[in-house]
Amino acid sequence: MKEIYSWVPWFRELGKKIAEGGETYLIEKANQMMWGSGKPRVLLYGDENIDPFSFFYSLAQKNTRYQREIVYNSVHNIFDISAPLDTSIDEYYVIPTPPPPALVLFHDGKNFDPNLLWRLFRQTVETVEDDPKIDLNDFNNVLKITNVGVAKLTQTLFLINPEYFLPMDDTTCQLSEALDLPVWSEIEKEIKDDGYEKYQSRLKEFKRAFPECQPYEINMFLDRQKSERITNSKIFQIDTII
Repeated sequence: MKEIYSWVPWFRELGKKIAEGGETYLIEKANQMMWGSGKPRVLLYGDENIDPFSFFYSLAQKNTRYQREIVYNSVHNIFDISAPLDTSIDEYYVIPTPPPPALVLFHDGKNFDPNLLWRLFRQTVETVEDDPKIDLNDFNNVLKITNVGVAKLTQTLFLINPEYFLPMDDTTCQLSEALDLPVWSEIEKEIKDDGYEKYQSRLKEFKRAFPECQPYEINMFLDRQKSERITNSKIFQIDTII
């Protein structure tokens, strides 16, 4: 795997370790980590409210040059990750990165079902191309959590398992018309309305549009196109760096 995708096996290994270790394991490790300045939101509501989705989205928010070196290296050591990781090169980290004001938690500290989030997390970790594990009711119920939404949920699925999932957000959907797919606002609405089955359907369509490409490769390509105009409806070839 090319170095620009070194985050993929690293995040996958982290997800598998947390899925295997469970709630007590994650609580212990999250509290041992160096998070940079200030207490992270994922730790603000007590150990009982530390969940894997909020943890992964909090890591994504730390994907800036100075925070990443502190936080990701701490994760690497605390969780004893064997996959190598170079935290110094920004170009290696083309992943959804929520801005500092973003609500990274998958709960409000009051109404919280940790079992739901842990079930969906383990299903996400275990999913492979020929054997999707997602329970549509679990996906749909997480999607209904206040301040979650389509982009936040699917971005986190992608971080946990970038070998299967794609984020559904304005970056992924920027070429929708060229791919003969609805625009982002329509895709967002239909997934909100119809849940996992519609997400799965759109996920398959994006994968068909980029044959032989892994989801993390598709994500890289679409991120690179973010500031460019593409008018050819017969789409393109992934460049050699990808």
